[in-house]
Amino acid sequence: MKVLIGGLPYFAKKLVHSLSDFDKTNSYKYLEPNVNIGSKIRTIFKLVPVDIIYFIWGTIEVNKLTDLALLMKKKVILHWVGTDVTNAVNYHKDHSIKQRYIETITHLCEVPWIQNELGQIGISAQIAQIATFDDMISELQLFPTKFSILSYIGKGYEEFYGIEKLIKLAKDFPSIEIRIVGIDDYFKPIPENIKLLGWTKNMPEQYNNCVLYLRLPEHDGLGFSVLEALANGRYVGYSYNFENTIYIDNYSKLKDVVGFLYGEFNNGSLDLNCEGVKFVKERFNRNTVLGELTKKFRETS
Repeated sequence: MKVLIGGLPYFAKKLVHSLSDFDKTNSYKYLEPNVNIGSKIRTIFKLVPVDIIYFIWGTIEVNKLTDLALLMKKKVILHWVGTDVTNAVNYHKDHSIKQRYIETITHLCEVPWIQNELGQIGISAQIAQIATFDDMISELQLFPTKFSILSYIGKGYEEFYGIEKLIKLAKDFPSIEIRIVGIDDYFKPIPENIKLLGWTKNMPEQYNNCVLYLRLPEHDGLGFSVLEALANGRYVGYSYNFENTIYIDNYSKLKDVVGFLYGEFNNGSLDLNCEGVKFVKERFNRNTVLGELTKKFRETS
């Protein structure tokens, strides 16, 4: 079986490497984005020998590459990951989905809430993972000596990622340092206990230096930073109800959670989140994730 993998370049390239090493009986190749006429022609030739075209993104809009693959009788798999779902839902308000995309394409996603959103626009998706975290799980580091919070904010999408909640939280807990990766400035004044770190390569160090990781976007797929924080034994507050994290659906809940963990930490009764580590080890290890993906490929072919 020959599988061509495209979509989000970071994850597509990583999966090609991982699957090629994991599954020697099949062939996995990377599909480069079509940026010019030359790459488009090369893509057509790449489609000829393959059995499955697997995209790490989803769409319900008319897509020439998808149509070409279906015309060539290739099996197509779309693995929805987050923002693409929002785009599809918005598109569906004014347009209908090509019935062929529903009937002939296999749809995958990572979490139940994305599965439900896709179901609301007529797409039945199965749950499968793409991320493995074997290399993230090593000897656990104890909590730092001082309680602190880590979060991520996307540049240009600060309010979408919940920066206003973090600013309010910093004012309510002025003795707690809140470190934010992803941005190095903000157009509004921020409290002194918020530190904007910009882009950092050493995320394991940042996880080790916090007690609580917060991911509070308005919409999300499965944030990989959530799994990374869990793998490092940290507590996670998340805007979705996900295993071994703390569901944060409003600011009052966020304030209560921080107050409780801060109090437990200060009286010495807060242990590492070992259940979170166990969950990532069992559910997101290489054999489980890649084994399930290859099973999906066999079922599709």
